[in-house]
Amino acid sequence: MTRAISDEMLMAFADGELAPAEESEIETALAEDELLAERLAVFMDTRHELAATMKPLIDEPVPDALQASVASAIAAAREKQTVSPASDETVVTFRPRVPSAPVPESTGTRMSSPWAMALAASFVGVVVGLGGFLLGQSTGVAPESPSVAVNEALETLPSGGERALSEVESLHMIASFRDAEGHLCREYERKAADAVTTAVACHGPAGWQTRIALTNPVAEGYVPASTTDTLDAFLSGIGAGAPLSSEEEIADIEALRSR
Repeated sequence: MTRAISDEMLMAFADGELAPAEESEIETALAEDELLAERLAVFMDTRHELAATMKPLIDEPVPDALQASVASAIAAAREKQTVSPASDETVVTFRPRVPSAPVPESTGTRMSSPWAMALAASFVGVVVGLGGFLLGQSTGVAPESPSVAVNEALETLPSGGERALSEVESLHMIASFRDAEGHLCREYERKAADAVTTAVACHGPAGWQTRIALTNPVAEGYVPASTTDTLDAFLSGIGAGAPLSSEEEIADIEALRSR
């Protein structure tokens, strides 16, 4: 195997959408890489759970107000694309990724109805073609615990900081925020020589749990728009609040460590 297998490629393989050569390449990799096979199993289980969870909402009629809101957003995006033809893609941002200045204390953004969750799932499915997978709350799939090194970084590394996890991998902390349930969550990137994984972990009764993890091959620092779209849809789905200020972040992490 000469290249990293991204989550998008693995999902396409599960859906039977790859070219024969790529399909054969991944089949060979699956036979040699137990962890890759486990990732594929998670994808297939998640797809089944997500379909079962969202079907009752999808079968109901969409409220007129929500239809109007989505139509307005699409029209605005198309207008922007027409004005700026040089742009290859339009990315809809649900929440600022990194605060440019200290942010006032936020109470979070609670999802007011199941339709907000359905809308987030629709962005994942329609805009990016399920270019990633969701773990945890909205799918019924049990979240996974971060490694000891990542767990330590989640409890000690401030946003904007970077730390080596091993000789070949580092972790960059992006931001901290609270979800709709009030759980402290942290967004970070794990950087290896051949791939970058963007992830979100939230702290609950069982400690830190990875809620989403999206892996893409390294491409000169470029992050595909599909990864950003998928992550933004996920953040919207869990009711992610604004990024915490450095003072809020320090206080919240210290509170967790003192429990």
